[in-house]
Amino acid sequence: MLSKISAPIDSLRNEKNIKGKWTQLHTDRLQRIKQILMSSQILYAPDPSQPYFMQTDASVLGISACLFQKDEFGRIKHVAFISRSLSNAERNWSTNRRETAAIVYGFEKFKPLLWGHNNITVMCDHLALTYLFTSSTLNSTLQGYLEILGEYNFSVVHIKGMENILADRLSRLYPAITEDEDLADEYTQQIKRLEKAILLRRAKGNQITKQRKIYSKDPNLNVLAVKINSKEFLETTTDYVCPPEKDRNQIIQDAHKIGHFGMAAVVKLIHTYHGLHWNTIYNDVKEVLMSCKECQLHNVAKKGYNPAKSVVSYEPFDFISMDMIGPLPVTEKGNCYILVVVDICTKYIIARPAPNKQSDTIANLLASIYGDYGLAVNVTLSDNGREFKSNLSEYIYKSLNIGMIQSTPYYAQGNGHSENAVKIVSSTLRKMCGNDTRNWDNRLPIVQLAINMKVRDRTASTPFSLMFARQVNLNPKKLNKNNRKTLTLEELQKRAEIMNDIVFPAIQQRTDELAKVHRDKFNNKHYIIEDIPAGTPVMVRFADGRTNKLAPLYSGPYIVVRRTQAGTYVLKDDANELLHREYTPSELKIVSLDETALEEKVYEVEEIRDHRVLPD
Repeated sequence: MLSKISAPIDSLRNEKNIKGKWTQLHTDRLQRIKQILMSSQILYAPDPSQPYFMQTDASVLGISACLFQKDEFGRIKHVAFISRSLSNAERNWSTNRRETAAIVYGFEKFKPLLWGHNNITVMCDHLALTYLFTSSTLNSTLQGYLEILGEYNFSVVHIKGMENILADRLSRLYPAITEDEDLADEYTQQIKRLEKAILLRRAKGNQITKQRKIYSKDPNLNVLAVKINSKEFLETTTDYVCPPEKDRNQIIQDAHKIGHFGMAAVVKLIHTYHGLHWNTIYNDVKEVLMSCKECQLHNVAKKGYNPAKSVVSYEPFDFISMDMIGPLPVTEKGNCYILVVVDICTKYIIARPAPNKQSDTIANLLASIYGDYGLAVNVTLSDNGREFKSNLSEYIYKSLNIGMIQSTPYYAQGNGHSENAVKIVSSTLRKMCGNDTRNWDNRLPIVQLAINMKVRDRTASTPFSLMFARQVNLNPKKLNKNNRKTLTLEELQKRAEIMNDIVFPAIQQRTDELAKVHRDKFNNKHYIIEDIPAGTPVMVRFADGRTNKLAPLYSGPYIVVRRTQAGTYVLKDDANELLHREYTPSELKIVSLDETALEEKVYEVEEIRDHRVLPD
């Protein structure tokens, strides 16, 4: 501050005609300098009856200490300032060791004033030093510092870095290590190693055998010994301090508030900026981060899935799935919807046009299908459509003793058979209609036939041949070209027996094998959640994602009430009211889920580079 006030006067240092260039500004600044020099704002004589305060700081360049007292109004009265640069070896010290060395340096220099005083407060911006006397895991170097500090009666208080400006500035008064100097030293070392290798090669006749030192015959012990004796391990400086358990939660919360980052970032911040560590730090950080509501609302979690469970059937029309397509362009016959029914065993697809989606219309279409192909034992209804859940439909299913299974709403993967059939019918109909979209219902029967003539990979057969035990006759004129006889009743029965005894058992075996391959592939690729217990707090992912770039991705938290037979979950809110629908595991994020998936043991070598500055 004094240099800024005296800057106008200092600019006249080399002027020959000072009187001619002297202005009122220079006069005012001169009077201000006289007032400062005559006041008590620089240094005060110490008062042994008053408490002492010592601010310390350390950078990679130097260490410093400021001693001051306070008057009756709480104003600071500076007593002394000290600082010194660090040697090349000291600059490689860890942050904890440098910060502790700054305190030791301050007490050694101010020993005539502080030794024997019973009211000394040390103020520093390094949190680890506040636990220096309570930690039980200090290394030998820090324990040696404690023996020196044991001669003084003082307490350590943590302050923010912005409140430690003076001591911080004093620790940076020395020239920094520039990048050019580091590169030059590295280049010199490389030249020396190269010269040594050349001389060694000449001495041994251009044959150099690199010998590997063996510490133990046990391979595992030898690997450990090599690591311990390596240069990287020996140069590692991690002098951490262990805080008491009662303060750990607050330390983690303060570190997490800086950006709301994940577990690894929080642990590294505590290591780097506070120099703290304890054995359960990863588990403690995980628990604290799970209780952060902001992170629960915005953090993207890995989607969880139920274990893959294939819906299979081994006999025709034993299990069918159905869905609706539409609305489509209204035809001349008044049709604008398509009822799609697929047999899960043979993959045989039935497509019937419909004028609407009313329950009586769908019931009539299903009745005609059951009359043509027989009754289905089980029925999978698509996404709980009202046309399939009406009282009329339920009465028909109950009367015919047909089982009803409803797929999960808003979850197309839960009814993949019908969704795939809808896709195939829509795509084929679109191509075969061309520009004539007003008469698509006339082409629907031939579309159905074409789809059922396609060879399926799972069965290696056409759905038509599996349903009717014969292939489609594409040329009726060539029916008896080879004078083939008409099949008798016994031959037809034998063909049916072959289908039941050979074909369908083979399809069953192939279906089971492919289903197992699909399950293993799905379970290995996705994150599987076997079960979410009742009472577990979860977040629900918005179906449409974020409404804007800053909007949350999840809502909640909610509580799991129970798990349904279909693998979905019933939730309730904080008012104990059930939500309007069920949710799949992929829509949920368990609040207590480990999102970072860190290993239990983490080995890390850190190189502290904080407080490094470039020269002005």
